[in-house]
Amino acid sequence: MLKKIDVAVTSDDIRNGRRHDCMLCPIALAISRTLLCGPTGCGVSNRAVSVFIDQADSQLPVGDHFALLPDEAALFTRNFDRGRDVSPFKFTLHFEHVKEEKEI
Repeated sequence: MLKKIDVAVTSDDIRNGRRHDCMLCPIALAISRTLLCGPTGCGVSNRAVSVFIDQADSQLPVGDHFALLPDEAALFTRNFDRGRDVSPFKFTLHFEHVKEEKEI
């Protein structure tokens, strides 16, 4: 089952984001804030997002999740990494729960 999550990349995310850094780019910062997964819980590539949720108060269950990056978000990432001007925007991710964290 896919879980729909709306994400808003803000001007603060853009200002604080790092180019060529999959965990600290503006999109990763926005997703981490939205899902409460912390700065190392989200990785963004040019086509996909993976997150690890380790707390129960997130919008997603505990475990690993994967989503394809929408075209507009992929274009934003390319433009940001190339040093081009980018603006705040919103997009939707459809996460698949890949693996549940098991208790020991």
